[in-house]
Amino acid sequence: MSEPLRVLFVDDSEKDVFLLLRELRKGGFELHHKRVDDAAGLRAILQSEQWQIVISDFHMPNFDGLMALQVFKEAGRDIPFILVSAVVGEETAVLAMKQGAHDYVMKRNLARLVPVVQRELREAEMRGQQRCDHLALQQKEEQLRQSQKMEAIGRLAAGTAHDFKNVLTVILGQSQLLLREKEFTASQRGKLEQIQNAADRAQSLIVGLLAFSRKQVLNPQPLNLSTTVSAMKPMLEPLLGNGIQFVILPQPDLGLCEVDTNSIEQVIINLVINARDAMPNGGTVTVGTANLTVTQEDAVNHVGLALGDYILLTVTDSGTGMTEETRQHLFEPFFTTKEAGKGTGLGLSTCYGTIHQSGGHIVVHSELGKGSSFRVYLPRLRSNAVNQSTDADPSWGTGTVLLAEDEPVVRELMASGLRAMGCTVLEAGNGEQALRILEQSRGQGFDLLLTDIVMPVMGGRELAYKFGSLFPMAKILFCSAYPEKLGIRNGMFDKQIPFLQKPVTTNALKLKVREVMSDAQQDLQQGSAVTEQN
Repeated sequence: MSEPLRVLFVDDSEKDVFLLLRELRKGGFELHHKRVDDAAGLRAILQSEQWQIVISDFHMPNFDGLMALQVFKEAGRDIPFILVSAVVGEETAVLAMKQGAHDYVMKRNLARLVPVVQRELREAEMRGQQRCDHLALQQKEEQLRQSQKMEAIGRLAAGTAHDFKNVLTVILGQSQLLLREKEFTASQRGKLEQIQNAADRAQSLIVGLLAFSRKQVLNPQPLNLSTTVSAMKPMLEPLLGNGIQFVILPQPDLGLCEVDTNSIEQVIINLVINARDAMPNGGTVTVGTANLTVTQEDAVNHVGLALGDYILLTVTDSGTGMTEETRQHLFEPFFTTKEAGKGTGLGLSTCYGTIHQSGGHIVVHSELGKGSSFRVYLPRLRSNAVNQSTDADPSWGTGTVLLAEDEPVVRELMASGLRAMGCTVLEAGNGEQALRILEQSRGQGFDLLLTDIVMPVMGGRELAYKFGSLFPMAKILFCSAYPEKLGIRNGMFDKQIPFLQKPVTTNALKLKVREVMSDAQQDLQQGSAVTEQN
């Protein structure tokens, strides 16, 4: 079977080219060829067409093989360049090789041409593979450097966020409690509301930092992203405004991925808003979903992804695009190309953290003037079963709660919130104090232990163990700024461990306590049903 070969001849003699063609065809090549005989022609054809090999005569009127070699090198083509000559000395041949020619063949020995061409084609293929391998290695090294940089920024962000959690709990809680008072003037109430609004914005920043550093607590559930995106359309379209067309391309038979519903919805919102801001003069935003399987053959096209099945979410815009420098910093916290005062610079960094914490990967392809495409890869589940969630009991609030929290102001705020629900609350500053309260309250039943995890003398985990042995039917709710202390690795939520993330607002406390106690009521009903059956 003939081997296709695109060969460019630099020669002033059609007769000589005919002889070379005959030799190559005898060697099994199916040829596509052209001939040029001057520098301008060679320069033009190297720029306009792709060739596998160049074969040049050494002696031509006003143009010789060394001049042709120089033009070839200026074009930057990494393909074989072979000189052919009727009369060339060894010294000249060596000079040509030093200047970049790959080999030379004497016209009186054209039988050597085919083996030379075959060898040089093999070596050119090897060089091409080495370039690909080198490029892949560079990409992996760059990914490693980027990962290490993001990890370092993430540790700094997480530490900063943790330090402010208790502070914000106090500010938010006290402002909420004060706003319930009625004796304030309108001016005083307005100032309190400003304090609370500022604290809410600060809390949003902390949530963004924790998301980026992959320290937020997620509650992953099986989810169909096609359904999610379609359901979000009425909310997303008003965000885009006039002049921007919104297109959804959901795959109907999309598989499931396991993600936190609220977090992935926020990712979609952030990506759509980012697309909108990249199109000040209007355009099109397209959100698509697809099943994707990364195999060994196409892994090179998905650098950084392990082999396996994924759900692909794409958000593409027809906007201004971005430079490579911008793309390199795109997911860093507080990096923004927007004007001062417009945005926090945490939208895309939040996306980055949420996706990576969910076991996924996000990449962006963009060119100036050609728009941008964000591609989110999330691991696909094998099963298509969707869990059914239950709502919290809105009526619960008459039980007895043992509250253990070492920060007095935070403890006071939590106790006030629980009492506002109607609960009876006993307070302790650490685990040992809580145990003494239990000893002093013998005969009294407890419905719930609400405990911080990190406390002096005795922490929340040891307290919970001892409390559970005394009150096996009671519920335990952990609260902390440090979920990893509870064994919640990478922020992934374990449904067997009720957990409340600081900073805590009174509304969040109320909802979480009622959710936990709703589970207790369901457990009690199930136990009663089993007893009746027996």
